Amino acid sequence: MVAMRLSKLTIAIIVIIVIVGFLASFLSYQYSSMTANKVEELASDNIRSNARITAFDLSRIFYHTVNPVVNKLDVLSSNLPAGLDNQSMNQVLLKVAQDSTMDLTDGYYLFDENEELLSWTGLDPKNLTTFRSPELMDEEFIRIPLETSLPYYSNVLNFRDGQPRLLISFPIYRLDPGIGNGNSEISNSTTAGPSPIGVIAAAINLKTIGEMLQRDLSPEIVSNVGFMDRDGVIVYAREPSLVGKNYLSADFQSLVSEEIKNSYNSIINSSLRDRNGGVNDIVLPNTDSVVTMAYQPVRIGAEHLWTLYVSVPHSLASEVGVLIDQLSTFSTIVVVTTACVAIFISFIVLSWNRRLDNAVRSRTGQLKEINNSLGEANRSLAVANKQLKVHDKMQKEFINVAAHELRTPIMPILGEAQYIERQFMSSKPLVAVDNEQVESIMRNARRLVRLASDILDVTRIESKSLRLNKEPFDLDIVIRSALEDTRKALKADEERNHVQLQFESIGATLVYADKERIYQVVYNLLANSVKFTQEGFISVTVEKNPTDVVVSIRDTGKGIDPDIMNRLFTKFSTKSETGTGLGLFICKSIIEAHGGKIWAQNNIDGKGSTFSFTLSHGNIDPNSLLDSG
Repeated sequence: MVAMRLSKLTIAIIVIIVIVGFLASFLSYQYSSMTANKVEELASDNIRSNARITAFDLSRIFYHTVNPVVNKLDVLSSNLPAGLDNQSMNQVLLKVAQDSTMDLTDGYYLFDENEELLSWTGLDPKNLTTFRSPELMDEEFIRIPLETSLPYYSNVLNFRDGQPRLLISFPIYRLDPGIGNGNSEISNSTTAGPSPIGVIAAAINLKTIGEMLQRDLSPEIVSNVGFMDRDGVIVYAREPSLVGKNYLSADFQSLVSEEIKNSYNSIINSSLRDRNGGVNDIVLPNTDSVVTMAYQPVRIGAEHLWTLYVSVPHSLASEVGVLIDQLSTFSTIVVVTTACVAIFISFIVLSWNRRLDNAVRSRTGQLKEINNSLGEANRSLAVANKQLKVHDKMQKEFINVAAHELRTPIMPILGEAQYIERQFMSSKPLVAVDNEQVESIMRNARRLVRLASDILDVTRIESKSLRLNKEPFDLDIVIRSALEDTRKALKADEERNHVQLQFESIGATLVYADKERIYQVVYNLLANSVKFTQEGFISVTVEKNPTDVVVSIRDTGKGIDPDIMNRLFTKFSTKSETGTGLGLFICKSIIEAHGGKIWAQNNIDGKGSTFSFTLSHGNIDPNSLLDSG
């Protein structure tokens, strides 16, 4: 016994050591994973934040780079001489403007209202013509300001020298006489007024702007800058061949992987309409890399003209994954080492206790056999006891019901007999008995006979000894006979003698069955309907099918109580104040013995119920037994 306790204690200690080792390793691995995930999340948030800040800063740089040109054009459009006739002064003003913005602009150009070039400085005007027309006539950057009286910001234009440029042009109005001091002032109002007399334009070198913004990116982080106009045309990209192309063009879309094309295009589409800027992550397919793309709108005044993008490729997941793998390897080594030590100790301890275990196992086996024998005996006794209790309960229920049902017809018979006996006791040689007394005695005697017959039938059903005496007969005659007997019973019942019995006969219906038992079924179902029908009618219908006959008995009574619907055809199931509850059980057993079915349902109109059963046309063995199981 002491050795057994020592063995159990030793094994318990070993198990605890193993569990602690595994638990420590598991917690270490979980903590490492959580830490790595947190580090990755913080690093990703930091990259997104830096990209967002960089995009915002570069957008401000881009704005402050382009805005001086816009201001120059605004000032020039408001201070050129009247009539645009003083070309020497115009040339001086254009040269001053070009000298002040020469790092950004390639030239300034002055046109009259007929779109003819008056003055220019910087890039040769011949290079201003695009691929759409050989001359400067009908160019949008000249025509639109003249037509709309508003400043114009062009899309990317590829000039003859191969350089992409952006053209900004302002309309010029004729000087109106000043008020008071004789000064002149140009009105660039968007309200109704005089038509423009000319246009002043500036050509901005986009490559210069892009390279300047690219230089402003942090050298510590690999990143790229680009921007598009409001129509999705690429204004600047590190790949020069893409400048001037729409992001939905085939040239650009061919560079985007199919797996990310939808999400990438969705981000670009949203950014072109977003007035506040944002940042998104794009996971590159078949790699551990992620591209964080931040964007920021660039506005001149209140107009959203361009969107600047900063993309930062990184692979934080794979870098952090290496750390996780290292921690996982370390945790695995700890787990394996702990398991090996525990197994070694277990082997030594268990080898010491092997003999003791064999002895204990042998004795335990003997005890188990004894215990199993006792358990089996106990289970058998429990089953027998349960069966006795069920049998006792059923016996008591049956005795109570039978006693009540026997007392009901016996009391009227006994009363009439006592009345006749008292007449004999009064020394009368003859006693008068009227028809009503005889009918009462006969009616209650028949009820006793039916009760005794029902009890006997149930006994035969449960003992599987009830035989069917099958023969061919006309079902129509049996139904009429049952209806006639029911009609006689109704005449004697003052409460129900106005209930009508109906039979929709379809003529002779030959079946092969036990005639008396089928009569018993029909009569029992009719009696059941009479019991619950105070007024209306009870109808019987017969339906012939290729394989069977369906008999239905419909009434307009109370219907079937939902409480007993599921156990309607079991013993002692009744909601009536009279009856044993055996009739429907007997009907079900008889019909099923014939190979048929019986069922009941409440009528759809809510009045009464319908009981139906089937009988087969087939020729069944006359000696087949009723099997209630």
